[in-house]
Amino acid sequence: MSAKFKLKNHENWIKFPIDRLSLDSELMQRFLENCPEISQGLITKIVASGMGSNYSFYLDQDHLGLAQNDQKPIYVDIESSMKYHSKVYFKKGHSNEPFYKSIKSESMKVIDITCGMMGDSLLMNFWGFDVLAYEANPIISCLILNALKVHPLKRFKFVTQEFNWNHYIDGVVFYDPFFRKEKEKTSPKKAMQVLRDFDEFDFLSRPELDEKVVVKRPKGSEDIWEKPHHRYQGKSVRYDVY
Repeated sequence: MSAKFKLKNHENWIKFPIDRLSLDSELMQRFLENCPEISQGLITKIVASGMGSNYSFYLDQDHLGLAQNDQKPIYVDIESSMKYHSKVYFKKGHSNEPFYKSIKSESMKVIDITCGMMGDSLLMNFWGFDVLAYEANPIISCLILNALKVHPLKRFKFVTQEFNWNHYIDGVVFYDPFFRKEKEKTSPKKAMQVLRDFDEFDFLSRPELDEKVVVKRPKGSEDIWEKPHHRYQGKSVRYDVY
């Protein structure tokens, strides 16, 4: 649906092995000076969790990337994603898109509680929604914070923590547990594999709210809760509305 991320070779990237950041104060300081949008507390949280021990951050003049071993770094490219959406929806519009119809509301406010690599969040923002996005994984959060520094967005707020139903204020809740507990016969795309490597979360329980909740599911998969009130079917995914 979108250009969610990009891959680059290692040329002109500065490497910051994640497991060395806590052991090398000079390396840590250099990283934080080049990425002031990222707090030391967030890096401390990453190191303390043992997360990403086989991964490294890569920094070039424009983006913060992430890669394992000698693979190409992935990074969030907001500008390219927005240009892609503009190209796709310039002529055909989006009012008939199953995704759009599932989240549409009078307030045009959405809470994306599993932001991931920003794919769905950016699309919703492009469509004119006010987006409040949560991401529980601190490593992915670093990529998002850097992307937002490079390309700030209007009507977009990002929170670097796991969503809790007690955080709910206003808007349609959008929940994409696409990466969780799914087994595929084919190898997933690189960004999805990275997210799975860092995924430690089970399905959320059904909220005790009267507000609208939209759950994105692979086509043909089981309902994560009871039968939804309505479904919007896409080509490869569906949107269950509660």
